[in-house]
Amino acid sequence: MRWLQENRLAAIALATLVVLNVILIALLFRPRTPPSADPYIPPTQPEPTTTAPEPVPSTTTTAPEDEPTTAAPVEPVPALRLLTIASVEIGWRATVGDCETPGLVEFSGDGGQTWATTDPGLAPVVRLKALAETTAFAIGGAEDCEPSFTITASAGAEWESQDNELPGAWYLEPADRNAVHGPGGTAAPCTTQVVDVAGLTNTQAAVLCTDGAVHLTGDAGATWAAAGNLAGGVALAPQLSSNADNLGYLFASLEEGCDGVAVRFVTEDVAGLTDTAACVPVPDAQPGAVALALNEDVAWLWAGEQVLVSADAGTTW
Repeated sequence: MRWLQENRLAAIALATLVVLNVILIALLFRPRTPPSADPYIPPTQPEPTTTAPEPVPSTTTTAPEDEPTTAAPVEPVPALRLLTIASVEIGWRATVGDCETPGLVEFSGDGGQTWATTDPGLAPVVRLKALAETTAFAIGGAEDCEPSFTITASAGAEWESQDNELPGAWYLEPADRNAVHGPGGTAAPCTTQVVDVAGLTNTQAAVLCTDGAVHLTGDAGATWAAAGNLAGGVALAPQLSSNADNLGYLFASLEEGCDGVAVRFVTEDVAGLTDTAACVPVPDAQPGAVALALNEDVAWLWAGEQVLVSADAGTTW
């Protein structure tokens, strides 16, 4: 005890060393956490992003680019008009009518500028032909729509019945306009409907059908043969003069590329049916409301509200 009292400072120092050794030993043997395999990287603040708004359906429509349009094909119908001429100045025309409705027949002496009404007493009128300047005949329906032949020599002031002429005439039956009567008999050459018939001579004739088919006969109508096709064909006319050099027919059609009526002359065997046609500017022409006539080199066209005259067989109007 005396040593402790005499050596207090040394004892305190010794005790302090002992305590420090104990603390160091404890720290040396404490459990240690193994280091992580990957070094720690503190999170970074992501850069702000701008989110695109959801698309809103448009309420406006975008006009499509112009595309070429194709005109609807013409659908021919049976002819509702007839036309015949004696010269460049004198002509006759008719609306057909039906078995209950008389056809309207008119005469013109001034190239189709004015017309005078005349009454052959037929319902309908299915054939009309000029024979001379004041003479013409009409065929149509009489009582019970039976065929009747009437003729005038007074520009339509008076008409006379001559039914004895019927057997040798070309015409469509009044009660059935798909039946073609000729000197050799009656036949139905079209598988569709007849648009028009044109008697060229006593033995030759042509028929135009609503499907464009053209049929010819050379034996007065006893037999018919297909001779070609004219799409959009709406009228047919024969050469009325037996002395003409251009023996054949005029055909009218409503076809693409012609803003009006396409008119072409074809020979008696229908050569030239597909040749380029003259285009007559009649923009209001409609199927059924077109009629043609040809006498030597003079041709008339009745389409829409117009009557046009050609001096070169339909080449120019």
